[in-house]
Amino acid sequence: MKNIKHASILFALILVCGMSAHAQDAKAIFDRAASQFSAKQYEAAIASYREYLVKVPTESAAYYNIGLCYFNLGRYEEALPAFKDSIRYKSDYANAYRYLGASYYELKRYEEAVGAYQNAVRYKPDLVVAHIYLGNSLDYLKRYNEAVAAYMKAIEYDPKNAEAYSELGVAHKRQNNLPAAAQAYERSIALNPTDARTHYLLGVVYKQQKRTDDAIKVFQKAIALGHKDGNAQYELAVLLRRKNMDSEAVTLLKEATRLNPKFTLAYIELGKAYNTLKLHSNAITALEEAIRLNPKSEEAYANLGNSYYNDNRFTESIPHYKKAIELSPKWVLIHGFLGDAYLNSKQYSLALAAYNGALAIDAKDAAAVYGIGLVYISQKNFALAQTQKTKLDVLDPGMASKLQDKIDALKSK
Repeated sequence: MKNIKHASILFALILVCGMSAHAQDAKAIFDRAASQFSAKQYEAAIASYREYLVKVPTESAAYYNIGLCYFNLGRYEEALPAFKDSIRYKSDYANAYRYLGASYYELKRYEEAVGAYQNAVRYKPDLVVAHIYLGNSLDYLKRYNEAVAAYMKAIEYDPKNAEAYSELGVAHKRQNNLPAAAQAYERSIALNPTDARTHYLLGVVYKQQKRTDDAIKVFQKAIALGHKDGNAQYELAVLLRRKNMDSEAVTLLKEATRLNPKFTLAYIELGKAYNTLKLHSNAITALEEAIRLNPKSEEAYANLGNSYYNDNRFTESIPHYKKAIELSPKWVLIHGFLGDAYLNSKQYSLALAAYNGALAIDAKDAAAVYGIGLVYISQKNFALAQTQKTKLDVLDPGMASKLQDKIDALKSK
């Protein structure tokens, strides 16, 4: 969620010569409140504005400024009635509607925010920030076409507004209109080349478009510009791993977890990178942290099983594969991995059960058929192994040939 810039307080009183003593006294109170506001003494300013309203109970600007005090204190519920009172005494007060919308927005009451922002731009059509946050509110409500229209209206009034283009990109991406999203982000970056967030968002779109090299460059730029939540590092690491650059990925993923110690996916990816580098103990540490953060992550358990398996610790891999299957019962691949672990720990009946579990989900899973063949070879039951080879002739001729080689090699001994 973005922060809305705070407007300066508005002084509605007109200073004229020949004020009455009552008016001069009221003005002094208002001025005191304004000074307290400027000094960020918001509680004191609220008290002074309320004191002023005892003398001038219909002054819209005073209610508005009370609302701003509450808004700046993050007390959005208390800001609402103040902005509403301001509007009650000045029905076309665009900025009061804007901050009424902002208060609803911060409270995640997006339907009400939409109404307030619509009134803000109704009374001040060139209030660009209200168009942008109207679009953001509509976006949260999944009213994407209307959000796009709001951002386009902001751009109409301010063609060089980088934020409007960036948010337009978000709305297009929500609609899976990736070319339009990329174009909007690119325009935003052209207007504000130092915006790390928009570089990151553009990288995500490029990644989805399979423009890997472009995505890598943009993520690198986002990081250089100070993108601080770890996501750019994570996304870049994923792409570098596809290029077999696991060492570089490890560095990025460690930084991602430093920036966001609760980044479960980064710990999982770090574990996978360590596994590829055969640093299995490091992988185990990373994946155990992922599980601590999210005990229901089947991916973390599966990769933890892989860490033990790849380190030839087959028996220790088994409980983690079983946990992954418990969390995701139809994950065929892990049924097969569990079968492999049982096979390599010479628990042949359990291996057959695991492979058959995979085939119960996908009868054409060639890896499971191959695994069953290996079990029969290990038991020197070559006839049954040959039946698995025959099945593989149809499912995967390459695996069939490999299994036949193993049958022949063991029979010849």
